[in-house]
Amino acid sequence: MRARLRRLPVTGYLVLTGVLSALFALRMLGGGLVGLSDQGDGHRLLCQLGLRQGNAYNTSTRDHLYPLWFDHTWYGEDCGAAGERYRSTQLAPAWVATRLTHLLTDHDGLDLGVLAVLSSLLVGALVAALTLLVARRWPARLLVAAALFLVAADATFAGYFASAYSEPATFTGLLALTATVVVLLRAPVVRFPHLLAVTAATALLVGAKTQNATALAAVVPLLLVRPLGRGGSALVRRLPALGLAAALVAGTGAYLHAQPDRFTTQNDYAAVFVEMLPHSPDPAGDLAALGLPAAMVTSSGVPIGAPGSAANSPAFDGFSERASLPRRLGVYLRDPVRLVAMADRGAEGMGRLRADYVYSYPASAGRPQGALECRVCVVHDAWRAAFGGRPLVLLAAYLLAVGACALVAHRRRQQPATRALAGAGLVLAVALAAQFWVVLLTDGASDLVKHLVGANFTLALLLVLATAAVGALACRDPRDVPAPQDPAAAGS
Repeated sequence: MRARLRRLPVTGYLVLTGVLSALFALRMLGGGLVGLSDQGDGHRLLCQLGLRQGNAYNTSTRDHLYPLWFDHTWYGEDCGAAGERYRSTQLAPAWVATRLTHLLTDHDGLDLGVLAVLSSLLVGALVAALTLLVARRWPARLLVAAALFLVAADATFAGYFASAYSEPATFTGLLALTATVVVLLRAPVVRFPHLLAVTAATALLVGAKTQNATALAAVVPLLLVRPLGRGGSALVRRLPALGLAAALVAGTGAYLHAQPDRFTTQNDYAAVFVEMLPHSPDPAGDLAALGLPAAMVTSSGVPIGAPGSAANSPAFDGFSERASLPRRLGVYLRDPVRLVAMADRGAEGMGRLRADYVYSYPASAGRPQGALECRVCVVHDAWRAAFGGRPLVLLAAYLLAVGACALVAHRRRQQPATRALAGAGLVLAVALAAQFWVVLLTDGASDLVKHLVGANFTLALLLVLATAAVGALACRDPRDVPAPQDPAAAGS
């Protein structure tokens, strides 16, 4: 009987994983493949696997999804960012999908439909694991699984799983991080594998996109909160966690340093000329504070590659050193009210939720150019109805979720699993706030809605976790409240 009881969670997990994976694959492929067209970022990722997009020569990749990528040899500056390698953990599943494409089809290259199926397996496994961790009874588990599935399968996010973008590694990294944080927080005694799992999930998330480095603001303190094992000095027991935290910080620093210099220049340019100056009461004064020529004010609002860009000026040499993030922060701190206006624009961008300039269908679907699919739009429609054009409502929802998680996490007479669920929500809340501000301060108005997709996914997860935590608190069975621990047993 005991062996049978031990097998039940594994059996339930495998069944739930299979069901969720099949449903997600059906969502991606049923009625024809949907994904996202390439606005230019996809090429720099997949060219590193020796792939080129299946569009005809000298035609745009923006208006339709091209599901087939062909084997190709790239030379020099034709690949990456002006020849510099673009690093992302999304390259790993893309490489596996390429090998599976060769194995299962007669196509040499990458079929994004194969990548969508592989992504379905990953999403199904992670959602199933998180579901079993945060809910104890099957009615509650089914509700949590449905909510998490609707988030991942929503048209806002699902298209990325059949695309050349790096966002899928962000989404799966967030799911993996949430699950490992719950495991860590609900453990009666912290063991090294708990810490290692959180560290690995964080590395997957951070390595997806540079802006995800903000997750360290939540993860590093978390690793140091609870000492390892039992007995001995609390400081000594925290040394393994301190070592893993240091490795995360060092690895993240190396990852950021290894990214193409061109990205730094593009981000700094967008932060000054697309975000700062167009919203400034004194653009010339901002340029003077950064040590830049006043004549550059004519490039306010002009993208880096457009005619009239300041990047075409001889005075642009050394721009990134003069317009670095610390110096830009100094400009804003002289007039902090500008940060409030910036936050308002960011919240409004989050309320828009979906980038409506990245399109969904292949040309073979018979849809017009620029068509957006909405086969699963539950989250999208509810989100737009609640938050669209209402930044304060979005902020209120975030604060309510944080308050609910804090309330549940600090209730001592509560199941450890429920408190861990709320604690994971607080970790997501800190990571979300850090990423929100990094996006605004490094890219700002430049492609704002798409750059905030990771923050939106994080907020959607936070709202699900907060709702589940409050539901567990409201519907708890008195028999589930843990009894006070026997001091004698605790000391044995």
